[in-house]
Amino acid sequence: MDIGAFLRRQRESQGLTQREFGQLAGLPVGTVSSYETGRRVPPVATIESLLGAIGRQLSLTTEPLWADVDREIAAIQGLTAEERLARVPVLFDWWHDRLADLDVVLDGPVAALMLGAPVPVRSLDLAVPAAALNRFAELLSGVMNLRRWSDNWQDWGYSAIDPREPGPLRWKCAYGEIRARLMELRPRSVDVLADGQIWPVRPLSDVESDDPWVTRVLTRMRGGLRSGP
Repeated sequence: MDIGAFLRRQRESQGLTQREFGQLAGLPVGTVSSYETGRRVPPVATIESLLGAIGRQLSLTTEPLWADVDREIAAIQGLTAEERLARVPVLFDWWHDRLADLDVVLDGPVAALMLGAPVPVRSLDLAVPAAALNRFAELLSGVMNLRRWSDNWQDWGYSAIDPREPGPLRWKCAYGEIRARLMELRPRSVDVLADGQIWPVRPLSDVESDDPWVTRVLTRMRGGLRSGP
């Protein structure tokens, strides 16, 4: 069980920020953040305090090994490529038009999804080589109502938009969330046709080595899905 993802889902179901969630339970926002990102594992008593603050309680049970991965795979595997992309909360057409002239490459879970792996995707992940950083910064500066994630505030909109300035490389606007990984050189890529558009995408073997969730999904698929323990 991914405790961090579980706590995040519980918080988001109540429409709370991490700061608000922590205040209800008497915890600093940094502590809540460290739990949700997996940097720290909360004691059971702390989990109970967090859940109790939103009127929930912890109920322990067991499930077959890999069940969480199997659920994610089952939810996506039967969909067509177009249907899979439609589930991603990103306006691909809009971003494609603006990224077409930049030497950036799709990365992370979205790259794996475009290459056929049934992984959940929440953002448009980009590998940005150093040579393209200035132009990438210009692109971001022209996006209306774009907000950058702040680790200090655990919210959007408290940091400079410019990716050359310190801060997490995550931004959000009406067209979806994007995340960037800065790389010294442009990574190798393959061209993938998706919904009538050609995207440069990092090969699956490269993405797998960098993303833990993609690794779990592909490991499970190679081992074969099972319906029971």
